[in-house]
Amino acid sequence: MNVLLINTSRDEYNLGLAKAANYWRETHGASVSYADSVPTLFPETFDVVWISAIFSWDVPALITHAKTALALDKEVAVGGPGTFGVQNKIELATGLKPQSTPDPRFEHQPRHSFLQTFWSRGCPAKNCTLGFPRRPGEQPICSVPAIEGWRYTLYTDVQPAPVIMDNNLSALPREHQELIVRKTLEADYPIVDANSGFEPRSFRPETAARWKRLPLKAWRFAYDERAELPQSYA
Repeated sequence: MNVLLINTSRDEYNLGLAKAANYWRETHGASVSYADSVPTLFPETFDVVWISAIFSWDVPALITHAKTALALDKEVAVGGPGTFGVQNKIELATGLKPQSTPDPRFEHQPRHSFLQTFWSRGCPAKNCTLGFPRRPGEQPICSVPAIEGWRYTLYTDVQPAPVIMDNNLSALPREHQELIVRKTLEADYPIVDANSGFEPRSFRPETAARWKRLPLKAWRFAYDERAELPQSYA
């Protein structure tokens, strides 16, 4: 079986597709290749096409590639976090239901190293009003719990990576934060990026002291409300 993976967010590292490649190779013995689009010459060289969008503005390209692959009578799947808020649009355009949440078939791969990693999924924070509207006319809520869950799933056997993608590091149990910091320190990266993992409401002086042990590229705060701005410990 030959599998073609397309990252429509071409300038960004696509962690989901990196995990998907391992899944196809190890579970199905497939040959995996990457491309920027669906090749229409020699279409017999691939059987399955998976297309991913990290950001919603890459969804139009995802739809275009999916339609091309479907017209070639290929097995097609689409997904990625960028599809979450526009799932209905994608399904109407292609007939495909996108995989907008972490795929349980290959989400957790503790034996593999990646350029990015998640030490946890989910976020228990309540009343965060920046995000997608639940229904037209209703107040929006943060999409993270809807995508990853309202409770934490903690991974303790992760291979460290220089980019930590967790959505709310500062609200994680203290022991898990210590585990992340210790294992990442042992990996000896010259620079570590915690992406957007610090939330002002759960950030304390002891949180700053804990994470200052890492060579952080920057302190990245995910503000849920404008009123949180003065509460940060930069």
